[in-house]
Amino acid sequence: MSPKRIALLSTFHPYRGGIAQFGARLYRELESAGHEVRAWNFKRQYPSVLFPGKTQLVPEGDLADAIPNERTLDSIGPLSWFNTGNAIQAWEPDVLVMKYWMPFLAPALGTAARRVKSARKVVSLDNVTPHEPRPGDRQLNRYFLNSCDAFMAMSQAVADDVKGFRPNAPLQVQPHPVYDHFAVAPPKAAACQQLGLDPNLPVFLFFGFIRDYKGLDVLLEATAQMERPVQVLIAGEAYGAFDRYQALIDAHPYKAHIHLHTRYIADAEVPPFFGAADACVLPYRSATQSGIAAIALQLGTPMISTRVGGLHEYIADGLDGMLVPAADPNALAGAMRTYLDQRLSTPFRHALATKREAFSWRAYCSSLLSL
Repeated sequence: MSPKRIALLSTFHPYRGGIAQFGARLYRELESAGHEVRAWNFKRQYPSVLFPGKTQLVPEGDLADAIPNERTLDSIGPLSWFNTGNAIQAWEPDVLVMKYWMPFLAPALGTAARRVKSARKVVSLDNVTPHEPRPGDRQLNRYFLNSCDAFMAMSQAVADDVKGFRPNAPLQVQPHPVYDHFAVAPPKAAACQQLGLDPNLPVFLFFGFIRDYKGLDVLLEATAQMERPVQVLIAGEAYGAFDRYQALIDAHPYKAHIHLHTRYIADAEVPPFFGAADACVLPYRSATQSGIAAIALQLGTPMISTRVGGLHEYIADGLDGMLVPAADPNALAGAMRTYLDQRLSTPFRHALATKREAFSWRAYCSSLLSL
């Protein structure tokens, strides 16, 4: 494919989190393939009153990739929507690639996209139907999706949502690529020592922002049913009150083995959490795809997940991970027992090592540019 001039409109450094990580890695992959790439970023992503976390920005000392970008777009500043679109159009790109993950951003992104006349507009979709829906979501989605020419969905569930708005639009399904910028996960003994865990007890990891739909309460209820002590490693910032989870922890029979790191985990800190874990548990009530699954896959940590949205697309049930029904602590406890009793960690890890290529950035960008 001949080199193209590609504009990216998304979240990038200095913002933190998976969307910014995704954008940086996409930029690097396209650039390494010989394309000319420029990135346009938010100067205000969310108003502080609407952001439930402590900060939207990368913490000092983190190793996040600070790709070059132009911070012009204000999510609640209409003039910036037009100015950003005009600036992108002035560069005359062949392709405009946008990231879309929530209807709140539809007016900003959709208006900017409409100002870009020279480019084919392709959107990489995290979600269409939000995990936490609000009135007006459908109208906002329609406004944004109608500004685009083609769509990349990272799960079939999202692709089906797109078809509800744009049934005949060009559409590709390509899973979330692995986050291969992390260092190699250390061996369990070393990781446990680093995190203050007992290396002789199983460790089940819950990683990422703590939100209601992610089902941390289901994991706590499931591990409370285990006949032998297990460690629960909870790593991620709570979006909202933590009180109800703390109540479950206080009543948990293995309370002493629940280890809390309820804060944002910087990129440089990530590998030991996955190295210490016997399995990463994704007890989600709803999902489309998951950046956490992409990290687990890259770092070689088997997953026990609910069968919701596109999560099952990362896991070959019984071969490299396990799938259970959503919101069912009994089923989750049963899967964890089987995982430990049958010593499935070793064969699952061997299987994971052979499947990363299907989740590579090369494969993702190939699908993206085919549109």
